Amino acid sequence: MDKTKLIHIIKELKEKSKKRNFIQNFDLVINFKGIDLKKEANRLNSFVLLPFSKGKPIKICALTDKNSLKEAKSLFDKALLKEDLDGISKKEAKKLSQDYDYFVCHASLMASLATSIGKFLASKGKMPNPKYGCIYNNPEQLPGLKIKLNKLAKTIMKKEATIKAIVGLDSAKDEEIAENILTIYNHVINEVPQGKTKIRSVLLKLTMGEPKKIEP
Repeated sequence: MDKTKLIHIIKELKEKSKKRNFIQNFDLVINFKGIDLKKEANRLNSFVLLPFSKGKPIKICALTDKNSLKEAKSLFDKALLKEDLDGISKKEAKKLSQDYDYFVCHASLMASLATSIGKFLASKGKMPNPKYGCIYNNPEQLPGLKIKLNKLAKTIMKKEATIKAIVGLDSAKDEEIAENILTIYNHVINEVPQGKTKIRSVLLKLTMGEPKKIEP
């Protein structure tokens, strides 16, 4: 994928977009062909760390011990103790899993999280991911974790042979949006079997705009 061409397309989409009373997202859409999603090996449910923030606010919920509670409350949208999940109803657990994008958990409390709300988080792919530090031991890890999660993009392909991801806001620098696109694209073609040969099209669009074909 050519970065210079990509930046030109981003500029073009910005220039042609009508003025809105809100900030729009840049959405990347990668369509595949000839992929049998009935085979689990062909599905994708992964994360990729972007070089720049997507810009879109994310909501984070933390299950924390008492030593980390103050820090977690100052950083995240919600901070819970173990006793807050004791006896939680299915309705409350389901709502909790829907209301937050990411869940962070102290290592000593993972068993409590798994038994109380684990199945609801797992069904939405929101279980704390140790690869990105979402299972932590010390409160000193939390500020860096929040920065990292704001740069994390989910790449999911389960029911349709399509991956959609937000890569930035229309207020972001063209270069930053392009770098985020390239990072996701390169990640996806390495994760999907025969990824590059299986791509049907790559599109970029603003929230309220028409899609523009990037490749082929």
